[in-house]
Amino acid sequence: SKAAASVTLANAPGGLLQVAALLDGIARSDNLSLFQVPQDAAALQQALTTNQGGGAQTAALTQQLALLRAEIGLNDSLVQQSQTVMDLVDQAGAEQTPNAATYVAQYQSSQQALTAAQTPNQLAQVQTTLNTLQQGAQQSLSADQCGHTTISGKSIYISLSLQEMVFYDSGCAVKATPVTTGRPLLRTPTGTFRIFDKQTPYVFISPWPPGSPFWYPTSPVNWVMEFAQGGYYIHDAPWEPTSE
Repeated sequence: SKAAASVTLANAPGGLLQVAALLDGIARSDNLSLFQVPQDAAALQQALTTNQGGGAQTAALTQQLALLRAEIGLNDSLVQQSQTVMDLVDQAGAEQTPNAATYVAQYQSSQQALTAAQTPNQLAQVQTTLNTLQQGAQQSLSADQCGHTTISGKSIYISLSLQEMVFYDSGCAVKATPVTTGRPLLRTPTGTFRIFDKQTPYVFISPWPPGSPFWYPTSPVNWVMEFAQGGYYIHDAPWEPTSE
């Protein structure tokens, strides 16, 4: 997958060559166009090696680095936007909005296009797709906020396949969030449950000894809601990145 990075351009010729090497590596790892950066960097290096000053070469490389930096910045913004759109698409799937399946297909297609994109024009096409998909998913969620078939009062629905949790109040979706469920061989049970214990704060202490494949380090959390016997909780996870 494509990653994000931030680079500040230096003005000195030597600094430009260092930045060129860094940006070149980032662009190659993300399968992006390099413009004329490799050629202009080589020309500047040759000029400096032969004591030619390198003024013209510096100007040429500076221009190409600005283009490459903008391209990498656009790619980074699309990676971040993809996370936002994925959250909306997953929420639409969990709420089973009318166009949820279409959004999933469009999102998957956009990610294939993002992975394959190499040029600013191709990245711009992905941006248009993501903008349209984001707007459509948001409008669908707003239009379909109420009228869901849920139990009366407040309820929580968790989609294990989508890793999405939706909070309802009298059939209206009031909040949704990505969620991480279970572990290998310790899957989250399915069914309908009632929360019977709430605590804040709380400390998880592994019932398994070190060396066990199920052992985990002592983990303080801010709150827990127990919904099934055997230690099954809905809880916050301070150890996870906020983007997840």
